[in-house]
Amino acid sequence: MTDEKTWLMEYMETFAAARGLALPPGAAERFYRYAAFLLAQNEKMNLTALKTLQAVADGHFLDSLAPAAMRLIPDGSRIIDIGCGPGLPGLPLRFALENSEVTLVDSQRKRVRFMEEFIADTGLSGAKPVCARAEALAADPAYRERFDVAVSRAVAGLSVLCELCLPFVRVGGVMLAYKGRGAQEEAEAARGAVSALGGRLRGVENAGLAGEQDGHCIIIIEKTAQTAKIYPRKYAKITKNPL
Repeated sequence: MTDEKTWLMEYMETFAAARGLALPPGAAERFYRYAAFLLAQNEKMNLTALKTLQAVADGHFLDSLAPAAMRLIPDGSRIIDIGCGPGLPGLPLRFALENSEVTLVDSQRKRVRFMEEFIADTGLSGAKPVCARAEALAADPAYRERFDVAVSRAVAGLSVLCELCLPFVRVGGVMLAYKGRGAQEEAEAARGAVSALGGRLRGVENAGLAGEQDGHCIIIIEKTAQTAKIYPRKYAKITKNPL
C-alpha cells in the first residue's frame, strides 16, 4: 500500500506533468511537508476547513498552482500574495517556481507565525511572510509597485481586491485574482475600478482543473499605469464605497 507521503508527492507530480509544468527537485516533498504541517497545526488554530491530505491537495494545492500551469507567472518573478491566510496560493507557487520570490501578506499574527515556522523548519528560501494590512503596506516605498505579479485567492470582491492589490504591481506587471463562478460578470462590473487604479482587464480564463465547468477561473489584469497615491484608501472606505 502506498503511504500518504508517496501518494501526495506522486499526485502533485502527475498533476503538474499533465499540464506541462515540471516541478523542481524537492517540490513534491515540500507539498507533502506543508500539507502535513498545515493539518497538524490546524488542530491548534483555525487555518483551513479541510481535514485530509487529499482535501488539501484538491482544494488548495491544485487551485493555487493554476496560474503557474497556465503560464501566467514566469519563473523568476517577484510575487506578492495579498491576504494569504496560511500561505495560499503563495507557498505552492513558490514550490513550483524555484527562482521566484514570494512575499506573503496577512494581517493575522498567528498565520504569519505558522508560515515563519514552516519556512524555518524546511529551509525554504525566497518566501517572506509579512504581518500587515495591505492598505497600510502599500504606502511603503519598499513594497509599492515593486512586484511583477500580485495574487489573491478568496479575499474580497474584485473592485475591493483591485484597490488592495494593484498598488503593489509595477507597470507592466499583472494582478491575478482567483475566482469561481460568476467571474466574468464580476470582471465586467469592476472595469471602472481597474481603470482608475492603473490597470486593464486582459480577460478571464478557466483554470482547467476539472473541465470547463468546474468554475475555477483566473481574472487577469495588466498594470498599464502607476496607481494614484490616494489609493488604496482606508479599508472601511474601500468596502463602503468600492470604486
